Amino acid sequence: MADQLNSPEKLASLVQHDVDTASAELAIEICTAVVQAASGPQRIIRATTTDQVVWGGTDSVLILPERPVVSVASVTYGGSALAEGTASGTWRIGPDGIWRDVGWTECVGEPSQVLVTYTHGYAEDDQRIQLAAGVTLSLARGLFENPSGVVREQIDDYAVAYAEAGAALEGRPSLMALTRKQYGRKAAMVRVM
Repeated sequence: MADQLNSPEKLASLVQHDVDTASAELAIEICTAVVQAASGPQRIIRATTTDQVVWGGTDSVLILPERPVVSVASVTYGGSALAEGTASGTWRIGPDGIWRDVGWTECVGEPSQVLVTYTHGYAEDDQRIQLAAGVTLSLARGLFENPSGVVREQIDDYAVAYAEAGAALEGRPSLMALTRKQYGRKAAMVRVM
């Protein structure tokens, strides 16, 4: 199943009539994709565990691609499992990734593969996901309501529904900016060599 930031039951409650479950799930998936695209490269999802290969360099912090990082189960570097701790060569969890005092490469200029198993995303009751869930529900509502009585194209026409939801979000620039600010990648310092 694709990412869903809301549920068919909440959509039915919002539009105040029964909705076809399959169509409602598809509408929510489409609107979730629109919200994720508006937030930048970051996927906004409920908490899930991922095995991810990340290329490490000379920096001490290895930025993990999905945020927020909830926990890290294991780190494998150079074919060996690394321990969590404070001793040199071990790793510690940070706000956007994992920290290691000696960096993440054996040779300067040559990146190394690091396999990280970690949990990322937002818990069901986390207030930080409520903005994305609300925007998703609002956009999905627009796909189900038709006050003009004009016959609409099928909801299962993904491209049409995606374009319509995207246009609806673009029509609300302040909401789009708020979504990008809340979930997009934050500015950071970079090392200049």
